[in-house]
Amino acid sequence: MNWNDINIKKYKMIEEASKENDIMKRSIKLLAIVEDKEEKDYYDLPIGDLKMKMSKLLFMAEKPEGKFKDKIVINETTYYLQDRINKWPAIQYIDYMNVVAEEDLDIAKVMAIIYMPKGLVYGETYDPIDYYELFLDNISIIDAFSAADFFFNSYQILIKTMVKYSLKEKRKKKNKMILKIQWLVNRIKQKFGIH
Repeated sequence: MNWNDINIKKYKMIEEASKENDIMKRSIKLLAIVEDKEEKDYYDLPIGDLKMKMSKLLFMAEKPEGKFKDKIVINETTYYLQDRINKWPAIQYIDYMNVVAEEDLDIAKVMAIIYMPKGLVYGETYDPIDYYELFLDNISIIDAFSAADFFFNSYQILIKTMVKYSLKEKRKKKNKMILKIQWLVNRIKQKFGIH
């Protein structure tokens, strides 16, 4: 068992179960999630058997890390990362901004927005809401995190670039305004004979 075996839905359940304060209850909740069983199935096990089963949870001590994939295959359909934000339709950008602004960031929603099959048009023939459950159930948390890391890093670079460009444009406008004001002041001085 490793992080590749954990989809986004299970990861959300793991996050919730990790909030349990009682170590034994928390371990049983986590084990039930990982093995797709009911918690009650573990309470009658001999403690030695339970401890052996809990060794399946050791992978959770490691951070889920993986290699970035620019395409993901689910049920024989390939979904491609839409990494060119400047090519996105406005509705895709708005959806993305709304999702990342949510207090509880839902990585499956992000994935459904940034990955699409070829030939579909966002907002017309592709609606991320229709694909949300598919991503939730079929994308490993490793793939989700590595895509999110890549995308958020790219997004930060885009924002920095936009800020630099905006500042540059602001300076240009400020310089033009200063030149206009100087020209206006010179004209007024000439008109009234002020030197």
